[in-house]
Amino acid sequence: MIGVFLLLLGLYTACFAGLPDNPDAEVEFQTVSSLWRTHSLALGGTPEAAAIAAAKFDVAPGGPGREHELFAWFGVGQAFVALPFYGLGRALAALFPSVQQAATSATDYGVQRSEYFEHLVVGWRNPLLGAWTAAIVAALALRLGAGRGAALVAGLSYGLCSFALAQARSTLSDVQAAFFIALALHQLVVAHERVVARERGASNERGASNERGASSERALAPAVVCGLALGMAVLTRVAVAPAAACIGVAALLALRRSFAASAALIAPALGCAAVFAWTNHARFGSWLETGYGAGVGGGFFAYPPYLGFAGLMISPSKGLAIVAPAAFLAPFAWRALVERVGRAPALFVALALLAVLAPVCCMPGWHAAWTYGPRYLLPLLPLAWLGVAFALERPRAGKLAGLLLALGLATNLPAALVDTMTHHDFALQSARRAWPLADTPERDAEDQRFLNVEWEPRYAAPVAHWKLFLWRVRHSEREPTADELYGDGSSEPLVVHHERDRGFRHLAWVWQRDFAGVRGAPILWLAALLAALGAWRIRRTRPQGA
Repeated sequence: MIGVFLLLLGLYTACFAGLPDNPDAEVEFQTVSSLWRTHSLALGGTPEAAAIAAAKFDVAPGGPGREHELFAWFGVGQAFVALPFYGLGRALAALFPSVQQAATSATDYGVQRSEYFEHLVVGWRNPLLGAWTAAIVAALALRLGAGRGAALVAGLSYGLCSFALAQARSTLSDVQAAFFIALALHQLVVAHERVVARERGASNERGASNERGASSERALAPAVVCGLALGMAVLTRVAVAPAAACIGVAALLALRRSFAASAALIAPALGCAAVFAWTNHARFGSWLETGYGAGVGGGFFAYPPYLGFAGLMISPSKGLAIVAPAAFLAPFAWRALVERVGRAPALFVALALLAVLAPVCCMPGWHAAWTYGPRYLLPLLPLAWLGVAFALERPRAGKLAGLLLALGLATNLPAALVDTMTHHDFALQSARRAWPLADTPERDAEDQRFLNVEWEPRYAAPVAHWKLFLWRVRHSEREPTADELYGDGSSEPLVVHHERDRGFRHLAWVWQRDFAGVRGAPILWLAALLAALGAWRIRRTRPQGA
């Protein structure tokens, strides 16, 4: 499914953000920067790191002896995977020093920018991993028995007809966590197939012995990758640990007849657990302390789960029924999964979906704040999307799948055209007039307004994104009023607070042109080349090809 990967990577490259589109992502990047420059996870040494430390934003002080240092409370796996991207960015900065210098004249959130190419290339990781995840969905559907055409549509639609599109062009860690979860399931299926092949043997005793040995050895590699992927998923986002545990149990059940494969699965997972404990202790003085406790608060799991579940399913801006409706086709993959790996492992794969969903339902921040779609649910999306391939192969279900995919494309395409940070900023400007909440503390009032925005139909993100896109195509002289965008009756134009939110500067190639003085749009040329290669590869691949 190389064609799926290249085509989507090209499309994502054309619309990716490049520089962090969210303050959380800047904190994650600063960990990578410090790790490369100072071989330490403690933030420091750049203007952005100084501003983060001054605001104490998404950071926590170190443990005994390191109280003077500040560490991001995000998973270290995010930083480890970004290191080669950062290194490539450093190389580009050395090759094009004038562009690097020009880019530092810009500011963001009132802070001077630094390390432009490093930010840009690290920002390209999510398009890469997002496209790779879509390719895994296609490859896994094919391995579970779907036809090549259905598997191809499943992979492409995952990348274009769900909120995975918006997440892949952004810079947060959920894309990496989802990639590792999808990779773990794919390698589980591969390892199980090879263990089964070993058991079947050959017709004669000598041949059976040779084939069993070869199949056993071939099963070790995917088992190792499966265990490593599960460990890296947790190192990236500790919140996916319950889902990773479910898939780990599924893998152990699927490989239970092979001690070597089971050991190969467990060893890298334990290695990642050791890294998790060591980095926690090195930063915060405790094996289990991630630093995130400072941002959780006592009411982290105190939200009414029925309200969280309803919001995740049907809210106009964040509900799966709006931004990933084809995910509800997941049950169509059940029979194929049972036939391929067995009922007990398949049951634990299904439990992994619930292990992602259930904790988010209990969070006051179930909506995942200033992002497009319920990004905390992204790790379950590749697993659920397998049902698309098998629904497409049934006449009646195929028609339903087509309708859901069309809806998903219509609601997610605008997220690639207009940045969601701009929409949320504009929506809150309108919401402050709609809900003054004068007797409520300002922070609590903002939280309530944000929640109201997620439920109020006139603020529905897909519709607002389409309106804002059409406005910016037709009207360049001013921003729309809140009435023109949200219908709230206000005649005052909305205010852009950050330059990256003006026009189409949220796109990496536009920002590069406007602030770094780069002509010729090399990012777009790269995007076009990748997409053309992907389309050629898909067209060239015959349906009956393996």
